[in-house]
Amino acid sequence: MFQQGLSITVNVLAAVGDTYIAGLLTLLLHTSRTGLRRSDSIINKLIICSINTGALTSLCAIASMLSILLAPETFIYISFFFCMGRLYANSLLATLNVRSLIRKEGSSNVQASGDTGSIPLGAYNTSVFNPPSAISVKIDTRREYVSDEEEQKHSESVRSQMDSS
Repeated sequence: MFQQGLSITVNVLAAVGDTYIAGLLTLLLHTSRTGLRRSDSIINKLIICSINTGALTSLCAIASMLSILLAPETFIYISFFFCMGRLYANSLLATLNVRSLIRKEGSSNVQASGDTGSIPLGAYNTSVFNPPSAISVKIDTRREYVSDEEEQKHSESVRSQMDSS
């Protein structure tokens, strides 16, 4: 009887913990949206990834809990319980694998997507011990060609403003 209560407690805590973590992570990611199309699409992919990994482990924990509650004299729950460890390992590996895909998407060419306001992920090395090796700055300029008369009028108006102040 004690072992059954312990198993139920472990399964309930696993199901509640997995659901809580997936829900909280989804809520935090949802509230951190910026309004920029490119960063919001990355956040949406992170939300989907967290829901998928959290839902799978939660469902297995819930199935284990239900099987021990509905059929306490059988060992059906053990099959779900043993699968949970493998699912946690697969969730970890899936999360590690998806990082490179999201990083590639975040550091892709900004001009290709047409959204110039987002910040690419993984493009900045923030470590104090490994500073970036090169920094490049691009300044877009625009030249306007005006006639000599317009330029003379502009310079006279600027001079008159400076003299009056």
